[in-house]
Amino acid sequence: MSSLIVNLINELHVAMTRDDQRDIWTNPGTRELDAAIEVVADCYIDFPSERDSIRSELSETGALWSLVLFVRRVGLLLKTAEGEQWLNRGLAVASMIDANCDYRDLIVSLVILRSLAMDAGMNTDVAFDAAIGWSTDRMHGILMNARNHAESDIRITLASFGPSLEFRKEKR
Repeated sequence: MSSLIVNLINELHVAMTRDDQRDIWTNPGTRELDAAIEVVADCYIDFPSERDSIRSELSETGALWSLVLFVRRVGLLLKTAEGEQWLNRGLAVASMIDANCDYRDLIVSLVILRSLAMDAGMNTDVAFDAAIGWSTDRMHGILMNARNHAESDIRITLASFGPSLEFRKEKR
């Protein structure tokens, strides 16, 4: 693993310990944790040779819940100018988690991300297919499950676990 990745992972660990997980929907994209995740996710997407190392390092953190919540929160940024990049980052983070958490929580997060991406007019099938290409076999079923969720199930999941309507309308 490169020293750059080691430093980025260390910064991510520090940001995870400082983040307030009780209020996940406020300040999306501007939180210290979001900035740290953004850089690691971009490296994960851009440097395939580092993916195994990143997944391995993150599987040992014990703080994967922060990453699971990021996959949900990043959906609020999909209506910005960089929306497609944020969608890819959310999917990269899910791939980095590599099913090392309760798979149901990860599916819920991915379904929320997909729902908000569809609301932003994005082609989620293409993005999810790309994420499957970045992911291990362990993640394929989780990504496929979220990608293929029925519309009615998506809306129920969003209503139960997603941001309130006021947060969904905030970022345009």
